[in-house]
Amino acid sequence: MPIWAQWKIAWKLETLPKIKFIIWVLLKGKVLTSNNLQKHGIIVPSRCPNYQAAEETIQHLVIDCPFVTACWKEFFLNIHLP
Repeated sequence: MPIWAQWKIAWKLETLPKIKFIIWVLLKGKVLTSNNLQKHGIIVPSRCPNYQAAEETIQHLVIDCPFVTACWKEFFLNIHLP
């Protein structure tokens, strides 16, 4: 499925509107990470504030950052899925 169609799926999810919005922003690549801000001429530190060894990108922010990985693990340990 092309990326332009994936973000439409976000609006059809049965969840809170603010979660739909976050998913939509992620899929559109519009998260205000340092690399996206720098594309618009805003000078900010390019390293992840939690893990200085990596550039702050959307992928790093959501998946690769060890701090975020620990948060996801904690989240999934505390929800009770059937």
